[in-house]
Amino acid sequence: MKTQAALITLFALAAAFNALAVDRYVATTGNDVNAGTLTSPWKTIQKAANSAKAGDTVFVRAGSFKEKVQINVSGTATAPITFRNYNSEVVKLDLTGTSVGNDLSAVIRIPSRNYVTVQGFEICNFSTASEASVPCGILVDGTCTGVKVIGNKVHHIEQNNAVKGNFDANGHGIAVYGTKSISNVEISGNELSYLRLGASEALAINGNVNNFVVSNNVVHHANNIGIDAIGF
Repeated sequence: MKTQAALITLFALAAAFNALAVDRYVATTGNDVNAGTLTSPWKTIQKAANSAKAGDTVFVRAGSFKEKVQINVSGTATAPITFRNYNSEVVKLDLTGTSVGNDLSAVIRIPSRNYVTVQGFEICNFSTASEASVPCGILVDGTCTGVKVIGNKVHHIEQNNAVKGNFDANGHGIAVYGTKSISNVEISGNELSYLRLGASEALAINGNVNNFVVSNNVVHHANNIGIDAIGF
């Protein structure tokens, strides 16, 4: 009887969680004061990146977004958070004309967050000529576990420093920087193209990163290293 009671309690808890996990929506026609529903979507991806809860899926509708996004929420092993395009709609993060800023700067950054998936976005046109700036399409850094980067198209991320042979000028399409400790990362099914990387890589797993999967990615028209797993 105790076992049966425990199972009933677990099912009840699971049902309660499923009731809390919801689909959120972002659209260029939305407003960040809206409820984030299909009929009343948010306007910016950043609003969702600040507001989503464990178990939520954030669907972004078709359109072009000119914003750098920092994901400030985490899921759990049993309730990850997913940010993705809606159905097969094309969602473009186009940063044409946006300043990269000093040091490492990403269109989508996942800093010290857990169980987050970024899927199905087109990320493009983020460039600099300054050796003090490192443009990146998607960056995972800090202390993370359970992050997935799946099925994105990253192109025209450009380090355009004109000094020949300058090893201080760098850029990345997708980078995982284990500045602290990162584990259980999956980078799969992405296309990285038309990248100017300086002395760096289209896809980099860099530093203290354990238990990672890099699979079925396509890299083309990149002017330096394609995929690099770097220790230390």
